[in-house]
Amino acid sequence: MAVIRDDPDEVARIVNRFPDSLFEVDIFGQTPLHLATEKPEVLSLLAQVADDNTLNRLDRFGDRSAIDLAMMRSGDRCIHGGSNQRCRNCGCTDCVNILLEAGCGLRARNLGYAHNEISLSDILSPASELARRRTEE
Repeated sequence: MAVIRDDPDEVARIVNRFPDSLFEVDIFGQTPLHLATEKPEVLSLLAQVADDNTLNRLDRFGDRSAIDLAMMRSGDRCIHGGSNQRCRNCGCTDCVNILLEAGCGLRARNLGYAHNEISLSDILSPASELARRRTEE
């Protein structure tokens, strides 16, 4: 409920006290990550402690990961609505970026969910930067 209420303080308390709560699923097979794909602050907290399996878990129907939902819902957050205008600073892709930085994998089918056109360089540039940072660690 803390995720749905968009309560980052309560989410942090729950995850600290009950780390396994991150692996719980609802009747649709969705994890707290799936449910937080429109809540950047909560998603960031969850993504910091999620393992690769949880980051990439598909729902019960086997076709949607958290990043799929974040990409689908990015248009709802966009100040440009559903237009194909390229976004730079409106925050509509915050949740997608959080998941990419956490190591969430992209499948070819993910690209069809974006509310605007995505070029390969839009994906590879942040991915290359992330890979560079990880090799320096």
